Amino acid sequence: MRWKVPNPWAKKDAAEHAAHIIERHAKKRAIQGMLTPAQEELRKELGLHPQGYKKDFMGKPIKEAKDPLTKRQRALLKELGLDKDQEA
Repeated sequence: MRWKVPNPWAKKDAAEHAAHIIERHAKKRAIQGMLTPAQEELRKELGLHPQGYKKDFMGKPIKEAKDPLTKRQRALLKELGLDKDQEA
Protein backbone atom coordinates (compact mmCIF):
# COMPACT_ATOMS: atom_id res chain seq x y z
CA MET A 1 0.00 0.00 0.00
CA ARG A 2 1.37 3.38 -0.98
CA TRP A 3 0.88 6.42 1.25
CA LYS A 4 -0.56 9.46 -0.40
CA VAL A 5 1.57 12.53 0.37
CA PRO A 6 -0.34 15.83 0.16
CA ASN A 7 1.01 18.28 -2.35
CA PRO A 8 2.02 21.49 -0.53
CA TRP A 9 1.21 23.56 -3.65
CA ALA A 10 -2.24 22.09 -4.12
CA LYS A 11 -5.19 24.37 -3.45
CA LYS A 12 -7.07 23.97 -0.20
CA ASP A 13 -10.58 22.67 -0.23
CA ALA A 14 -13.40 25.14 0.48
CA ALA A 15 -13.72 24.30 4.20
CA GLU A 16 -10.01 24.79 4.88
CA HIS A 17 -9.95 28.03 2.92
CA ALA A 18 -13.01 29.36 4.80
CA ALA A 19 -11.44 28.41 8.14
CA HIS A 20 -8.26 30.26 7.16
CA ILE A 21 -10.21 33.41 6.23
CA ILE A 22 -12.23 33.31 9.48
CA GLU A 23 -9.03 32.89 11.48
CA ARG A 24 -7.37 35.88 9.73
CA HIS A 25 -10.46 38.02 10.32
CA ALA A 26 -10.59 37.09 14.01
CA LYS A 27 -6.90 37.98 14.42
CA LYS A 28 -7.36 41.38 12.74
CA ARG A 29 -10.47 42.15 14.78
CA ALA A 30 -8.72 41.23 18.03
CA ILE A 31 -5.91 43.66 17.24
CA GLN A 32 -7.78 46.76 16.07
CA GLY A 33 -11.52 46.10 16.17
CA MET A 34 -13.83 46.55 13.22
CA LEU A 35 -12.52 50.01 12.25
CA THR A 36 -9.14 51.70 12.50
CA PRO A 37 -8.64 54.40 15.14
CA ALA A 38 -8.74 57.10 12.44
CA GLN A 39 -12.05 55.77 11.14
CA GLU A 40 -13.47 55.74 14.69
CA GLU A 41 -12.41 59.38 15.15
CA LEU A 42 -14.07 60.34 11.86
CA ARG A 43 -17.28 58.59 12.92
CA LYS A 44 -17.30 60.62 16.15
CA GLU A 45 -16.74 63.89 14.25
CA LEU A 46 -19.59 63.11 11.86
CA GLY A 47 -21.94 62.16 14.69
CA LEU A 48 -22.24 58.54 13.58
CA HIS A 49 -21.03 57.22 16.91
CA PRO A 50 -23.46 56.90 19.84
CA GLN A 51 -21.34 59.26 21.97
CA GLY A 52 -20.33 61.39 18.98
CA TYR A 53 -22.86 64.19 19.43
CA LYS A 54 -24.76 66.01 22.12
CA LYS A 55 -28.55 65.96 22.32
CA ASP A 56 -31.00 68.71 23.19
CA PHE A 57 -33.92 68.27 25.57
CA MET A 58 -36.01 66.61 22.83
CA GLY A 59 -33.29 64.08 22.04
CA LYS A 60 -32.32 65.59 18.70
CA PRO A 61 -28.62 66.03 17.87
CA ILE A 62 -27.10 69.46 18.37
CA LYS A 63 -24.93 70.47 15.42
CA GLU A 64 -21.91 72.48 16.42
CA ALA A 65 -21.13 75.47 14.22
CA LYS A 66 -17.74 75.29 12.54
CA ASP A 67 -15.36 78.22 12.67
CA PRO A 68 -15.62 80.12 9.37
CA LEU A 69 -12.01 81.32 9.73
CA THR A 70 -8.85 79.30 9.25
CA LYS A 71 -6.42 78.82 12.11
CA ARG A 72 -4.11 81.37 10.57
CA GLN A 73 -6.88 83.98 10.26
CA ARG A 74 -8.02 83.30 13.85
CA ALA A 75 -4.43 83.76 15.10
CA LEU A 76 -4.14 87.07 13.23
CA LEU A 77 -7.40 88.31 14.76
CA LYS A 78 -6.17 87.44 18.25
CA GLU A 79 -2.85 89.13 17.56
CA LEU A 80 -4.61 92.32 16.43
CA GLY A 81 -7.06 92.16 19.36
CA LEU A 82 -10.13 92.00 17.09
CA ASP A 83 -11.42 88.66 18.34
CA LYS A 84 -14.95 88.88 19.80
CA ASP A 85 -14.30 86.04 22.23
CA GLN A 86 -11.46 87.91 23.94
CA GLU A 87 -13.55 91.03 24.57
CA ALA A 88 -16.11 89.17 26.69
